[in-house]
Amino acid sequence: MADRTPRFLYDNLAIRQATALLPSSEYGAMPAIWVRDGWPSQRWRTQPGYNVVSTLNDRLDFEENNVARVALLTPGNYPTPALAAAHVKARMDAAVGAANTYTVTYSAVTHKWSVARATGGQVLDLIFGSGGPNFARSFHRDMGFADTTLNGVEAGTTGGNVSYQSRAYLRLDFLSALPFKAAIFHAHNLGLTGTVSLLAKATSDVWTSPTFTQTLTGDALAKMRIAFFAEQTFRYALFLIDSVDNADGFIELGVPFVGGYWEPARGFARGSTRQAERMSAIVRADEGAISMDARNQPGAQTFSLFRQSRDDRNAYRIMEEAIKGNHLFLAKDPLNFPGSETDYGIISALGRETALVGDGNPPERYNINFGFAEDLG
Repeated sequence: MADRTPRFLYDNLAIRQATALLPSSEYGAMPAIWVRDGWPSQRWRTQPGYNVVSTLNDRLDFEENNVARVALLTPGNYPTPALAAAHVKARMDAAVGAANTYTVTYSAVTHKWSVARATGGQVLDLIFGSGGPNFARSFHRDMGFADTTLNGVEAGTTGGNVSYQSRAYLRLDFLSALPFKAAIFHAHNLGLTGTVSLLAKATSDVWTSPTFTQTLTGDALAKMRIAFFAEQTFRYALFLIDSVDNADGFIELGVPFVGGYWEPARGFARGSTRQAERMSAIVRADEGAISMDARNQPGAQTFSLFRQSRDDRNAYRIMEEAIKGNHLFLAKDPLNFPGSETDYGIISALGRETALVGDGNPPERYNINFGFAEDLG
């Protein structure tokens, strides 16, 4: 079996005390500041419903008889789809130069938005494609409409996707330009369909034209979304979350990660193990019946970093000293299975070094055995 070269992600810029956190919205009992603790169960949650945020989704382009109009949405929380639809309708009617009035509705049965002309004789075109003047800050995606222009829809048209909530973001200001080459979105409620992207800029926190964009990916077993990429250096980063089809009606996040990683030159030795830890309380009655309070089963893992150089032995020591028992992400097979083979937890058994003097070239090699305990929150 070939070695698997791991990556240890422990220097998390996203939860440093110096990093300023700015969410698109936050539910009062679950503020964004909670993610600093690094516990999967201590989650930031957006305000339920539809949140209109300046520069993110506060515009809606349309045309009347080929003349451009723009609905200027008022930033704020609209807790129900009906209230959000009523606001969009009011702002379309109030658009500068608008001659028609409009009907904007949300179906509680199909969970889709519809737009139609109510009064007036102007032809209605919905300019939702990338050529629209406000495409980068358009509300149409929150309404379940695709990135396309819809012409002559005065009789009405319905979005193709279900929608329960608006998009959201968590913005990070590192206060100075810092390098990073990995991003993780962990302990979330997105399911398999929502998307997460990392955006970054050097000198501005206006996100209509980010300098860097990277989509985070996962798979059926993944508890997180993750991406590795060429090293970037920026002051501002932003997790953009598009999960409008999520019936929860809000976004949750436990642990964001933006930072670097240590990757040894050689990987794990044969014989790495994982044993699930039974957290369930099991009680057997006098007659033999079993009762169990079922709980999650995190894994206890053991690894051996095989024949490491002196430099990598020293890098491991530096990492252990830096984390001091705090959490880290361990990507066990980052090239082949970054999502399903990355775990979050602590180093439960500090590295036990075995010096293999006289072995290798140069004649110093070290085996490092350590334990890792998963934290499922």
